[in-house]
Amino acid sequence: MGELPLSNFISRLADINHLTPLGFDRFIFFPGMLFNSKEKWWGRGGCRAVSHEGVDLCFFAGDEDAKFRLDETVQIPMIYDGTVVHLMDDFLGKTVVTLHDVGAASYGPLLSLYGHVQPHDHLNVGDRIHQGEVFASIADPGGRSMFLPPHLHLSLAKPQMFPQVSQLSWEMLNHADRSVFIDPMKALEMDYSVIHYDNAFNLFQQYTRCSAGIAAKSK
Repeated sequence: MGELPLSNFISRLADINHLTPLGFDRFIFFPGMLFNSKEKWWGRGGCRAVSHEGVDLCFFAGDEDAKFRLDETVQIPMIYDGTVVHLMDDFLGKTVVTLHDVGAASYGPLLSLYGHVQPHDHLNVGDRIHQGEVFASIADPGGRSMFLPPHLHLSLAKPQMFPQVSQLSWEMLNHADRSVFIDPMKALEMDYSVIHYDNAFNLFQQYTRCSAGIAAKSK
């Protein structure tokens, strides 16, 4: 199996959500946000029940060391050309599952899963979505989470290792063999830094909502 083709997902995310005027420079990760980590990056920290199936995109650096976070205004682009094959619930919103054929890169079929999102009203199973096309926004968890700010969970997986993609649930994914998952960072062109998580952090206060930063810049 060859290498994953690189996607313009990150640059497209920055462009469509007007992050560049904020000085969008790099994403900031706690270790628990990265692929295969067993750490939590929220609340009191500690260990996850199973290793992380993907990456969590939330925090980023801006001008003059300003720190921002994605919020529920952020629109989500598609990572590769693909077809929506499943929509399912997760604990902060919905997850959109898309099937891609990246065989041109000698890789074969691939699933992408976008967790904690609000799909657009017109999105349906069977829809063909082009790379970079917007299909959802980050979900607003409202009162469902006092510790986790809105963020995007992105997973990549091998569809041939699931009996029926249309029957997927997060319970099933949590118990799946970890070899089914692929590190999404292999497909993303991005700069990033990893910093230590301290459970004394107030993530909501330390990182400014990107929509608030954009509104302040426009004044």
